[in-house]
Amino acid sequence: MWETQLRSMLNDQAETIQQESTVANEVMTKIQSGTRKRMKGRKRLLIGLISCSILIFTGGVYADQLYHYWKTPRSAEEVKKTEELNQELEAKRESVDESIAKAFGISLANYSSIDVNGLFKSETVHPLLPIVSDIMDQQQINDRKPSVYMNAQTEQEGYIFEDKMKSYVVHTIKKDEAGEWQIVSVQEMQKKE
Repeated sequence: MWETQLRSMLNDQAETIQQESTVANEVMTKIQSGTRKRMKGRKRLLIGLISCSILIFTGGVYADQLYHYWKTPRSAEEVKKTEELNQELEAKRESVDESIAKAFGISLANYSSIDVNGLFKSETVHPLLPIVSDIMDQQQINDRKPSVYMNAQTEQEGYIFEDKMKSYVVHTIKKDEAGEWQIVSVQEMQKKE
């Protein structure tokens, strides 16, 4: 009788051990497959991070296009390309400014253009810098940098042209009695689509 009880107890223990090893094997399999999936995910993440870092540090897709614009030219060919690009940009700016002046009925015959980049690069603070900075701060993506025109004879009045995505804006500026530049009026005209 005790032999049958001992056999049944040993059989129960053997079945329990088999079940536990099966459960343990299933758990280990799931852990290993999860680790493999995580490793694949980590590899993808690592490759993505490295690729993004390379694009950011080298300038990525735009590096070739912006290289000649932002880099200081070092060879005769680079100087030539930079001058050509500057001429193209200047011609585009002038044509847009002419169309703005025509749309608003403004004659720029007695007005001279002021380089906006020069306002920011100058060693002393130009009196128009705060106004131009405020206008640029309110611009949105794809709005063109404003153009500044000052009356060449009196230097007491002028215009700031903005070429926005959907409209043209003209800011009329004048010096007040204290000699400070003020925006007198702002006119906006929607572009024709």
